[in-house]
Amino acid sequence: GNPKLSRVHVAEHDVASEHQLFHDMGYKFVPGALDPTLKVSSFNQLYACAAIANLLIRDRLKDWADKSAGYFPLKKGPGSVEGGEQEMQQWLKWSEVKDGADAQQVQWINLKQHGRSIQKLVRSYRNDPSKLLDIARNCIVFETVGDLTKCLTEMSKDDSVCLERIKNRMSIQYDSTESGGYRDVCVNLRMCSKESMALGAETHVCEVQLQIIEFAKVKTIQGHKR
Repeated sequence: GNPKLSRVHVAEHDVASEHQLFHDMGYKFVPGALDPTLKVSSFNQLYACAAIANLLIRDRLKDWADKSAGYFPLKKGPGSVEGGEQEMQQWLKWSEVKDGADAQQVQWINLKQHGRSIQKLVRSYRNDPSKLLDIARNCIVFETVGDLTKCLTEMSKDDSVCLERIKNRMSIQYDSTESGGYRDVCVNLRMCSKESMALGAETHVCEVQLQIIEFAKVKTIQGHKR
């Protein structure tokens, strides 16, 4: 789940170790002082941490995609295809567009909508916000399993993140009929950089989906049908 950091009043504090906001408030978060018995109980607090973590993880996503031939979703235009159906999702290869104007056309994924989070909170987690692990969620798409594996390797070597859980839906043991044929590798992680610690967001668990492009198309089609 999403535990909170212990918080102590500042008497003599090291300004360099904390964000200016907490310094001004007279409080600081102690990096690494996790209290598993003191979990996040506020929905608003959870979303505040998610917003910070989602901004911080973006640079890491770009770096991982650059090193593993990864793609990001392209922003959709206002038009539609023949028959009035929604425009199908397309992807941009980050290593090819990162230094050009097309980099601005990447559709970064927003935080999970409040309504959907509340539904999940009530139906699955008995109103325990600390169980919600996909409010800050992102995806990287690949052409081959080899590229996906390379990205996972880069993530595991990245000192600025801490991997919490890997759900391998690419495994032959996974029953894909449960997801309409869709498969991916779902990684839950925390941002462990000095910046995330200074902002008090180091305990928030994010989700990164690593997808093969053909399965991403299946997911897109299913979404359009719903």
